[in-house]
Amino acid sequence: MKPMSHTLHLPLLAVAVVLLGETSEAASRRNNRPRQNPPAQNQNQNPNPQTPTAKPAAPATVAFKDVAMNASFYFASDTNHYFRYTKASATMATSPTGTATPMSPDAQVLPADAAKASAPPKG
Repeated sequence: MKPMSHTLHLPLLAVAVVLLGETSEAASRRNNRPRQNPPAQNQNQNPNPQTPTAKPAAPATVAFKDVAMNASFYFASDTNHYFRYTKASATMATSPTGTATPMSPDAQVLPADAAKASAPPKG
């Protein structure tokens, strides 16, 4: 009986090898896609960098003491020109709500007419 058991195991072994071979072949076909590696860190992603464009010149600020009385102005840090103030005296300014704000004569401000001239065109 022993010779017959060897003949039974040999075809089963051959079938197993064929099935496993097809499975690994299918897996290798799946894995043969080209890899898409992420770019290495700290490398320039743009191969043709352009020179940076020059920023438009910032409008010139003036000292608060040089603004005319009752003239409107913005603080130099108010780049979006949200808060328009009016010079009330040599050391005081008023906000649109009427709040009086003490000012240093040397504080840098942007006159409202200069802010209009430097504003980008709308539309």
